[in-house]
Amino acid sequence: LYDPLLTQDLPPHLTASSGVNAQAHCVEAVYSKTRNPLSTACAIRGIELIKKAMPVCVEDGQNLTARSELLEGAHLAGLALATVSMGIHHGTGHVLGGTAGVPHGVANCIVLHHAMRFNADAVPEQLAAVAEAFGLPRNGRSDYEMAVAATNLDREFIGQLDMPQQLREAGVKKTLLPRLAQNLLLSKAVLNNPKPINSESQALNFLEGMW
Repeated sequence: LYDPLLTQDLPPHLTASSGVNAQAHCVEAVYSKTRNPLSTACAIRGIELIKKAMPVCVEDGQNLTARSELLEGAHLAGLALATVSMGIHHGTGHVLGGTAGVPHGVANCIVLHHAMRFNADAVPEQLAAVAEAFGLPRNGRSDYEMAVAATNLDREFIGQLDMPQQLREAGVKKTLLPRLAQNLLLSKAVLNNPKPINSESQALNFLEGMW
């Protein structure tokens, strides 16, 4: 049951963090190793709706049109997620929650553009489609250029929502990164990532980039 009236009193930071979680599911569905035409269609439309509606909902939680669009985007994110495997983004989010106590929505805000950047050279065509869903015109750019642009657009978008974008902003101590790196390699989602991550040093480098 998706009822926008039930979300009107959701505080801005929870609206933003849970909305980014839905957006991240869409992005990972687009480049998932097990993607399919249905999951991609749902994910792309979900990105479009979330990108449009979430800033309005954060600014004015009583806007029922925006709340309805955001819920529709979240619903499509769930449909996309139901048929594909997740990757390094959500695997890292789960580890941050279980090991460092970072709320899942906040973890999504921190990890998403780093995961997109990490995967950009492995799935440029898929991330180019994400950039187009964000509203970026091609203008002669290659798939890889569009993929990199998508990561920058996402970072700017989350920054506009006034959410944390670095691990240290969420209270994660740098001394915890080696343990987090070890746990990343135990995550099935991380192991399902389209770009392999198979060494502790590689995982640690990924985490240090977002600290």
